Amino acid sequence: SREAARATDDPAAEAGVLCYLGVTHDMLAQYDAAMDRYHQAMAVQRRIGDERGRGNVLTNLAIVQAKTGRYDEARRTCLAAVAVHRATGNRFGEGLTLNNLGHICTCLGRYEEALEHLHASLSARQAAGEESGGTCTLGNIGSLYVKLGRYAEALEYQRQALRIHRTTHDRLGEGQSVYAMGETCLGLGRHDQAYDHLTQALTIGRETGERALVARALNAMGETLAATGQGAESAAKHDAAHQVAVDLGDGAEQARAQRGLGHACRADGRRQAARTHWERALAGYQELGLPEAEELRALLAELARTAADQLLTEGGTR
Repeated sequence: SREAARATDDPAAEAGVLCYLGVTHDMLAQYDAAMDRYHQAMAVQRRIGDERGRGNVLTNLAIVQAKTGRYDEARRTCLAAVAVHRATGNRFGEGLTLNNLGHICTCLGRYEEALEHLHASLSARQAAGEESGGTCTLGNIGSLYVKLGRYAEALEYQRQALRIHRTTHDRLGEGQSVYAMGETCLGLGRHDQAYDHLTQALTIGRETGERALVARALNAMGETLAATGQGAESAAKHDAAHQVAVDLGDGAEQARAQRGLGHACRADGRRQAARTHWERALAGYQELGLPEAEELRALLAELARTAADQLLTEGGTR
């Protein structure tokens, strides 16, 4: 325990225990507690001059910040971590953090910056001797290409990542890869394939206890159902995703679920309910500084125009 480490007058051991506690809180989705422990660990590491250890904790801290939708904050933390890793010659930490930074920049809509970080991650991870060559990075490059509408290239990177995850028996990595492939197939209009991949991702998320993957998979399943005109089923998936995201404190997936619920209500002709959901989604995306906010502004503006046109039509028939 931290108390035992303190009793031995060993600050390095104390920092290690604090970091371990942070990882444990993260695994239990106790994100505020995890961040508190990481900050406590770094305070000790600064006092004793353990820069390599501080770089590793910064990397862990950014992961938790991203999980809670604090992407701008996570980006700054990653940049600080990369600087420390490079100063201390930690190529493995550099590669891992650059990968995370690329994912975070993708979420923020900073696509060119994301691609630069992801390719730098591949180089650093290969230099560090990782046998997989940065499997997660391959998947993140694929996800970035989805954002850019380059679906064929995205699938190629995602398939490479999936093959490695299955070869190495990385069940969670497999779940992340099939989730990404589901989103890609949705973009290509291959709805049946998309739903199959997302169902696999949901199963793996539940098996491994990775509730963030569960929320993402449920939301993507809702989007796939909406694309095939199954509004009620879509709403049920988004509602389930929202409940998980609230439990996790994941603002991005909460906003995504609200966006999907708004689309379901709009399809049913419930414009006021749609407006309520989209306003909540907009507030969430704005708070996190995410590019999806612009889409929500456009949806709400279109909804207002439709309502105004209807009033004019009704007024003209009296």
